[in-house]
Amino acid sequence: SDLARHHVSLEKYLHWRGWNIDQILSGFETTDSNTAQSAIGLLSHPLTFPLTLAHHSNIFVRKSLFSSNETGPQSNDLGDRKVTRLCCVGARAECTLPDVYWREFLVMSSAMIRARSSDAETNYDADAIESSEPLEWILDFVGPEVPRQKMTKTINKFDDIEDCKDQQTRQQQQQRPQLVMNYHASFLHEVIQQFLKSAPQAENRTEQIRQFWDGFVLFNPGLGHPNLEKQWKPTIEFLFSTGKPILFTAHSELDAERDASVLEELLSHWNHRDLSYFKECSYEDNPFSSRMEFVDPFPTATTKNSGDIHVV
Repeated sequence: SDLARHHVSLEKYLHWRGWNIDQILSGFETTDSNTAQSAIGLLSHPLTFPLTLAHHSNIFVRKSLFSSNETGPQSNDLGDRKVTRLCCVGARAECTLPDVYWREFLVMSSAMIRARSSDAETNYDADAIESSEPLEWILDFVGPEVPRQKMTKTINKFDDIEDCKDQQTRQQQQQRPQLVMNYHASFLHEVIQQFLKSAPQAENRTEQIRQFWDGFVLFNPGLGHPNLEKQWKPTIEFLFSTGKPILFTAHSELDAERDASVLEELLSHWNHRDLSYFKECSYEDNPFSSRMEFVDPFPTATTKNSGDIHVV
């Protein structure tokens, strides 16, 4: 995919998807550039969650798809089960998005994984790469702000599966990627406790929990906020203990600096073999950040949402 091989941006993504903003606006008899930029800015806000996660989907599946020479956490054999399970910790607005936005996660993650696979120095042929692409993503939204009325749902990469009356066509469609979203209006430790109660007994239940998810994402968690830092500490320590990839985002450079300081402090006291592959804490610009402005509560200042990202 040309999108995945070059410097990406929201504008390039919209073009790649065939979404002509100017043409759409012309139907409303408004085509000036300011209106078009405002429209793209509005789109950036709901799309920032699925596209940011999709842009980094490779870190959660690289073990099974790419060169074995790459160092990284031991993940599940996706070539066998074709399922990648992620946990969105501290979920808020991202879990309330309409399905049409989260469908873009499936579209873009497929492009990113296939492009990364074909670039990797492996012995896989094209068919092997395609068959290794996860057919199912599971995203568990966890947090006290998750709406309690939300029920598990499945989103298909294409929205015409339910309309297929021919059984063979329907089966072919079902082999395309899908996203299963679960909702837990609880803290992470409560979800883990519930899982332990319902899961079969195992010799090493701690390891069973560590292997339950293939990775974690925390959208703008505010780790460095003085009112939240102590609450986040045990959660972050648990995430470190799993040895799985973690994706963080931040509202702004100031927010990123505060969060990075907390992460670096925790890492400096964390002596564990599973952390040997972690990169040092550093944020980079997010091409799919929201372009809306917000008021930083600490200190109070109007700041452009840079959506910087941190990957370990």
